[in-house]
Amino acid sequence: MIEIRLAGDSKEIEEMIKSFEKHYDVKHQSLEYNRSNNPKYANRKTTRVYLSMGLK
Repeated sequence: MIEIRLAGDSKEIEEMIKSFEKHYDVKHQSLEYNRSNNPKYANRKTTRVYLSMGLK
């Protein structure tokens, strides 16, 4: 099993997940994270998603 973190625009993330589904079985996808408790990243515009995948 592979666990990865994607960060970027939500449209880009959705396209990447669709491309992963061609070769991998996506077992778990987290909710999209837009906020952080760290004040350094308070104004960050990117979205983060965590995936767990396995080979088909």
